[in-house]
Amino acid sequence: MDQIVRNRIDWIDAVIFTHSHADHVSGTNDIVMPCRKQQMDMPVYGPEQTMGILQRNFDYMFTKETFQGGGVGHLLPNVVEEKEKLALHGFEILSIPVEHGNVPTYGYRIDNFGYLPDVKRLPQASQDLLNGIEVLVIDALSFNPRHPTHLSVGEAVEISEALKTKETYFTHIMHRLDHRYFPEQCEEVEVELPDNAYLAYDGQVIQLQ
Repeated sequence: MDQIVRNRIDWIDAVIFTHSHADHVSGTNDIVMPCRKQQMDMPVYGPEQTMGILQRNFDYMFTKETFQGGGVGHLLPNVVEEKEKLALHGFEILSIPVEHGNVPTYGYRIDNFGYLPDVKRLPQASQDLLNGIEVLVIDALSFNPRHPTHLSVGEAVEISEALKTKETYFTHIMHRLDHRYFPEQCEEVEVELPDNAYLAYDGQVIQLQ
């Protein structure tokens, strides 16, 4: 909820989940206030396993009876299949299956924007679905390529260069990656950082046209 307030989010049309790990679903109850303020049921989208976990952990948000009691939001679950195209509010959204541990996980392509916040391996068939994107947000946890479930900065750079993106932003970063000295850090570990690749930051806005 703090992020919604801090970033002055006035309206939320829908919520799209990538996977069911706690850092991605634990804030689901914060959808309560947008539901009440907007006086609407909130559509939520994601992999089948994620929808099941949401309905188990937040069962009170999926029943109209509870909703009528006040103080909660009502969610409308929508299972997204692999490589499924969704048409939502003027955007074409394509689910991109990625490998992230043993949890079914998607990235998403939204027109010419690619969003892959949690990924260790991007199969070639999935990478092909991202051809032509201009802006990429991608997992780059650390400089360690041996992490079992997250890309390293070097691995993320390789994907970015293969896709020939105009801009790439690294997300899901650990505390040792320093916004002040990131190019120098890359140089120290012999990662060649492209001029169009940056560390993402809290509150950053990327405008999709």
